[in-house]
Amino acid sequence: MTAVNRWVSKHIINENATQNEEGERVGWINRAFGQVYQVRLLGKRMKAWNKRVYYAVKYLLIGGILAAFLAIAFA
Repeated sequence: MTAVNRWVSKHIINENATQNEEGERVGWINRAFGQVYQVRLLGKRMKAWNKRVYYAVKYLLIGGILAAFLAIAFA
């Protein structure tokens, strides 16, 4: 169990670090979240504009990601 805790601490917790003081390193998970959040805001704007378009794009993206995953898995 100690080995699992050390691995999680080293690989997950460190990569999720926030910048509390100037000059501190920001983890890649927090940097990636900023980009992902922009996509979420776009989705929310699209849903408010037209729900049918929102759901069509949503399911096309999910299907595309699933198809890419399956293509890689069975290649």
